[in-house]
Amino acid sequence: MKYNNHRKPFRKNYKRVVAAMAGAAVISSAMLPGLPAAQAKTQEVQSAAPQTVDKTTEGRSSAHSPLYAARQYAKTHGYDISRQNLSLQWSSNYDASVLLRQDNGSTYRIKLVKNKDNTWRVVSMNKVDQQVNNMRDPVDVVKDNAAVFGFDARHDRFTLLSLVGSKAIVQVRSNGQTFKVDLVKKGAGWDITTIRGIGDMNHPATYIPASSFLYKTAGTISPAQNILYRTNIYENWKWNETVYPKDMTFGIVLENPELAKATIPEDIRKQIANVHYNTRFVVFAHLGSIAPRGYGIGIEKITQTGNVITVNVHTKSPNNAADLPPTKYSDYIAVDRAVLQNTNRIHIAFIDQNGTILNNYTIAVK
Repeated sequence: MKYNNHRKPFRKNYKRVVAAMAGAAVISSAMLPGLPAAQAKTQEVQSAAPQTVDKTTEGRSSAHSPLYAARQYAKTHGYDISRQNLSLQWSSNYDASVLLRQDNGSTYRIKLVKNKDNTWRVVSMNKVDQQVNNMRDPVDVVKDNAAVFGFDARHDRFTLLSLVGSKAIVQVRSNGQTFKVDLVKKGAGWDITTIRGIGDMNHPATYIPASSFLYKTAGTISPAQNILYRTNIYENWKWNETVYPKDMTFGIVLENPELAKATIPEDIRKQIANVHYNTRFVVFAHLGSIAPRGYGIGIEKITQTGNVITVNVHTKSPNNAADLPPTKYSDYIAVDRAVLQNTNRIHIAFIDQNGTILNNYTIAVK
């Protein structure tokens, strides 16, 4: 099965990945496949778009939307769509996947294919087992988790290379590089085990376990989520431009910044100078080189699930030139260090308001 989704090549932009501490073991984004907005050789973020987008409003008004077709199909088959939550999981030039969630907690997966007249046709609707990736095609498993591994389900090319017994290999062409994703059969579904970057003249060979990402295998019981910080003061912000600044930077500071080997933006360095690092650590976001008015970045939520910390940031850019407020270039939050007591490594991801993974890496904390 082959999905040939073509896109124009992106210009090579360069971003810094910061794990600001002395002696930390760091997996930088340069070693990870295709991170949309925070890799060393990165693509531009297109309209700051997420990998999985809820475009329900668009679906109501457009007959050429997979959401519209899925909604009509669900309505025809007796589902009360006024009380349902439909979300576009992914969409390509050839097919799409829509999730239909019910009030009782059940979730259905609606698969669609694109007709020659650009309308969409439903080919299947199956109940999703929340504990199992219960899909017959390993390609669907990889596409559904594309954003987790830095791929783009809408534009990258996904091909089933082999399916033998309990093992499968899916090839992904992403941003000019080839990756092979290994899967193993688990119950009625598939688990992703490894992402292998194939080396060539422009890319090093890489071998990264799926566990290094924010990936939950089939049947895994999720540990409780701990909210470390939350605010709603940025909820009305919107990013109106097609790309983020090339020098946008994110980081975690575990020791005195004067001892840090990595470069920290000067305004962040000044703000965190008086933090007591024996009881606190800092996560920060810096928007980079941008105009002095109308822009902003803020940290709105930090959560911890096991040894995974997720930092949700919110960005804004002006949509007109009238009465613009001063730009908020950066934000930082000092977090209680006690949350690091029971782990040697932390997987940390910075995600914007649209769900785009801006940075995703692992650091040693002991």
